[in-house]
Amino acid sequence: MPGPNGYKYLLKTVVVGDGERDFSTPLTRYYARPAPPPGRWIGSGVADLGLKEGGEVTQAQLELLIDHGRHPVTGERLGRAYPIYGTTKQKAVAGFDFSFSIPKSASVLWGVADAGTQAIIANAHHDAIGDVFDFMDCVLAATRMGVGTPDGAVAQVETTGFIATAYEHWDSRAGDPHLHTHVVISNKTLTSIDRKWRSLDSQAVYAWAVAVSELHQAVFADHLTRALGVDWEPRSRGRDRNREWVIAGVPQSLSKLFSSRATAIDAAADDLIQQYVAKHGHRPSRAVVHRIRNQASLATRPSKQSRSLAELTDVWRRTASAHLGEDATAWARDLASDAAPRTLRADDVPLDVVDALASSVLAEVEEKRSTWRRVNLYAEAPGRPCPGASRRRPNARRSPG
Repeated sequence: MPGPNGYKYLLKTVVVGDGERDFSTPLTRYYARPAPPPGRWIGSGVADLGLKEGGEVTQAQLELLIDHGRHPVTGERLGRAYPIYGTTKQKAVAGFDFSFSIPKSASVLWGVADAGTQAIIANAHHDAIGDVFDFMDCVLAATRMGVGTPDGAVAQVETTGFIATAYEHWDSRAGDPHLHTHVVISNKTLTSIDRKWRSLDSQAVYAWAVAVSELHQAVFADHLTRALGVDWEPRSRGRDRNREWVIAGVPQSLSKLFSSRATAIDAAADDLIQQYVAKHGHRPSRAVVHRIRNQASLATRPSKQSRSLAELTDVWRRTASAHLGEDATAWARDLASDAAPRTLRADDVPLDVVDALASSVLAEVEEKRSTWRRVNLYAEAPGRPCPGASRRRPNARRSPG
């Protein structure tokens, strides 16, 4: 995320759900209004600013922190000012944008369910973000000291934690149910050993982007299983893509119906892959496929229309009802009521099963990569099926966490 004017990017994309809006309009619109709720502060570093986690983020606070690198209330400069470079290609980094999405099957269930079930699913999503962000605070919140010293030595040191803002979105750019939250982490952090404001170690933050996203989905599945008792099953997403975990009982056809963005991206990516094969004589590597999919995503990206959650929910329920041949809200209620909140405990999983799971994760990472680090294991582990699942206690429901 660029430094100067970075907050304007946030206002036009993340803060208002990727929709255009007059900057003078307050961010206070809720369920019946055409924009998501205001952002909230998260991260253990928020306390260093005298703010409270969960408190509302105002537009003025966001501008001070992201655009100017200053205290969002007092305006005091937090460490060094963002550097200004002589070229347009090199810009200071003001923050990092993480996106946490729940699986499509869960978004579909959330989108058509009654208000009570919607709240349970949303709470599971929020709780998962809280758990994962606590993990990120402990593992990734670090800075680097020693840059510019005569001997060139650099040390990674601990900080008091991330300062971040979270913004909830309800739909995809195509208007499909897509419950997700953007977490914008400020590049300003307070160093523990000398209480000075410095920049985050960006290498660590970038390296863990995929792993924390996978971890969120696994933790979300655990929370939702405890709350609703839903079961999960693996489903293939085709060549060059990892399997996904879906809620058992949500038809694949219904998820596909509400995946128009993914369908458009897949079609564009397939065309680009065919062009690559025609040019090079072989299929692209997984890394190249990833870049191709990013290219396809940008190429097919439509302008997003801002609509209220009430309006969106009405459209989703009518669309799903026509597809299912029954009332979609009643279907969602039946799916949830048929489940029983029974989950595995750590003691229910034998050690030999844990060893087998670890071995399968290691083998998969070694197959995909010639060199790897701990972060790659974290990225792979959450989506792995549990070997020996038949050993789980009778009637227990299993989630991928």
